[in-house]
Amino acid sequence: MTHATRTRSRSDRVPVHSPAGRPARGPARFLVRVPARFAALGAPRRAARSARAPAVRAVLAALMVLAPAAAAAALDDAERERADALARHVPWADAPADGNALPRARAKADGGPHALGVQTLVIENETRKGAPLGRRRARVYQHDHATGRTRRVLVDLPAGVALESLPLASPHLPLNDAERRWALGRLAGDRGLLERLRDEQRRHGKMPFGSLDELDVKASVFEPTDLAHPCAGERCALLSLFDETRTVFALEPLVRFADGTVETLGASLGGR
Repeated sequence: MTHATRTRSRSDRVPVHSPAGRPARGPARFLVRVPARFAALGAPRRAARSARAPAVRAVLAALMVLAPAAAAAALDDAERERADALARHVPWADAPADGNALPRARAKADGGPHALGVQTLVIENETRKGAPLGRRRARVYQHDHATGRTRRVLVDLPAGVALESLPLASPHLPLNDAERRWALGRLAGDRGLLERLRDEQRRHGKMPFGSLDELDVKASVFEPTDLAHPCAGERCALLSLFDETRTVFALEPLVRFADGTVETLGASLGGR
């Protein structure tokens, strides 16, 4: 059985530092006459160094250019907290992202607030190359679990203002820690599915686990290729479980954030 998932990930840029320059040499104090037969031996080495010199200078120049840009790319913890706070004060727009937007996840059936509320999923630097010194902007990606809406908010950090709020069609951004804990809690409350997982261990001649704390869990956002699948338009967490021998369970729990239901990936795709 195969399934398609898509997990977006971003790599942090690491600042690059140029090596310290060497002091210039002063004028020679002595002249030493070298016999021609010995001077010829050093000629190829000097020629090779001379040929490499332009390339070395070009690399050093590139490193000096890249170092300030790389250093400016990272947001520190204080900037991330400020960006999050600014985005949370921006009202949510009701307009859809575009005419081809995926169907919005339904709100809670009882009409009440969702336990997760609004979650900030990703915060990244938006400062462009060549921007004026001191201009720091951040893009904040959020999801409202009560309404199933997702958006991107652009904030100006020094000015302390939000510049724009853009609705997003797809809710399939990476899970944050709060969502992972919530999904694992939903699984912990499903005794029937837990017993099925233990039965899987018994069939392999293993001692069944007592609690989920004994297992390693990898949680990722689930994005099906079939647009008719409920998780195509709402946030779902796919849980891959591993026992103490790093053996993965065949059963993969799937947690839907919209209504909190837990099923297996196979069942959601029409299997068991």
